[in-house]
Amino acid sequence: MSKKEFINGRRRGFVDVFQEFMIQKSTFDGFWEIPVVPNNVYRTPKRIIPYDQRKNVKGDLKDTFIHFYIDDQKFDGPFGIWIGATRNLENKRGFSLSSIKKYGGIIGPDFSLGFGFPLCKQLDSVRRTRYFESWMASLGVQVIPNVRWTDERSYDFCFLGLPKRGVVAISTLGVLNHKIQRKYFKLGLVELLKRVDPTVIVVYGLMPKDIFDVVDNTRTKIINFESETSKHYGGKNGKS
Repeated sequence: MSKKEFINGRRRGFVDVFQEFMIQKSTFDGFWEIPVVPNNVYRTPKRIIPYDQRKNVKGDLKDTFIHFYIDDQKFDGPFGIWIGATRNLENKRGFSLSSIKKYGGIIGPDFSLGFGFPLCKQLDSVRRTRYFESWMASLGVQVIPNVRWTDERSYDFCFLGLPKRGVVAISTLGVLNHKIQRKYFKLGLVELLKRVDPTVIVVYGLMPKDIFDVVDNTRTKIINFESETSKHYGGKNGKS
């Protein structure tokens, strides 16, 4: 893991569309030099709410974290977190840093990887996730890094930037529907435990025993939150 020295010049009218500002304080991990997210979680969440509902929640929010386990278009795109952060926007319709800072912390963005995506797209989704997580952490926001993987090829980059013996988050949404997806999810979970050895895994969605039994004999603790779709369908929806 190494520090980077940024040498890009600045000129009048310069807009940092490369998101260099997000990783100014970062160290980097692995061949792909993915930013390392600091282990800054001192209070694990008692409740998590979707990013697109963050402005509707009232009261004491210190134990509530924001998550991004929703459709990409609800947090990405013209009014999403990426363009909003890059342009330093406080947009009532979209991204608002002040609304995020009201909460106890965030679980990192869940930019889709997808089994059908080429590896370059999967890698870029991981890069964007770690960039945003690193930036939020640099602003003093508690950040639980989000982890996604597909097949074994994604292992070269999907676990990069995660703090060893830290708190991480995963979701089972969309990965329990088919036998082959369940197989790769379990294989990736084993790899996560081996490479990162997290103290806590926050799991959003259902936790089938035949998959999560690999955690039983480890020193990793699980915190489970029911998904919104599971709540709607009484825990029986295949997407949860």
